[in-house]
Amino acid sequence: ALYKTLAEQGNARAETQIGLMYRMGELGRQDNAQAMAHFRQAATAGDGIAQFTLALAFQKGNNGAQKDDAAAARWFAQALGRLQRAAKQQDAEAQRTLAMMYRDGLGVAKDEAQSKRWLHQAAENGDPLAQALWGTLLAKETGAEDIQPTIHWLQKATEQNSVTAQDMLAHTQAMLGNQQEAEKWYQSAFALNEKAARQGKIIAQFRLGIAYRDGKGIPADADKARDWLAKAAAQGNDSAQKALQELKP
Repeated sequence: ALYKTLAEQGNARAETQIGLMYRMGELGRQDNAQAMAHFRQAATAGDGIAQFTLALAFQKGNNGAQKDDAAAARWFAQALGRLQRAAKQQDAEAQRTLAMMYRDGLGVAKDEAQSKRWLHQAAENGDPLAQALWGTLLAKETGAEDIQPTIHWLQKATEQNSVTAQDMLAHTQAMLGNQQEAEKWYQSAFALNEKAARQGKIIAQFRLGIAYRDGKGIPADADKARDWLAKAAAQGNDSAQKALQELKP
C-alpha cells in the first residue's frame, strides 16, 4: 500500500518495487505481465534499477519479455548512466546493482575493481544483500585464515532479517565446526522462509523445499521438499524445476 501511494505520487523506485513484488509472487501470485508494466513505467520515469531489470529480461528472453538484444543494449546503456549518478549520491540499491553489472559484464566491460568498490559501498550504506555478498566475497579471498570480517558483515545483514545472510552465516559457522551456532541460523532462516512461502513468495517456496531436502533447520522430509519445490516450479522458478527433477522419487 505504501509503495502504491508513493508510485501514484511519481516515485519511480516505488513503481520498481511493485514490479518486483509481482515478479516474486509477493502479492499472492506471480504476474510477469503486471511486473513488466510497472518496470516499463519506472524505467521511462528514469529509475536505473527498473532499466537494468528490463535490460536483463530482454537479454535473457524471460520473465514476460521476448529476447531482444537491441532493446537490452538500449536499456543497459540508460541504466548505466542512471545508476552511476544514483550510486554517487549514496543510493545503496543502485550501488549494489552497479556492482553486479561490473561483476558480470552486463552492458559494460567486466571490471572486478569497480564491482568490489560499489559492492563495498552498498554494504557500508546498509543494503542487506550487499552486506551478505560482501561478506561472502571476503570469505572467498581470505578463507578460514581470517573469517571474522565475513562473520561481521553477515551478522549486519541478519540484523535486517536477510534470509540469504542467515543461510550464509549458518554455512560459515558449520564450516568452522560451530554446529550449534550453525543450527540456530538454519532454524532462523527456515522460520522466515516458511512464513514467506505460505504467503506465496516464490523464492521462499524454493528455499523451503531445499531446506526440507537437505534437512537444514528442520528434519529432512522428501515429501515436503517435493511439495514446496512443486509450488515454486509451477510459478516458473527455474531452480525449483531443476531441483524437482533431481529429487529422487
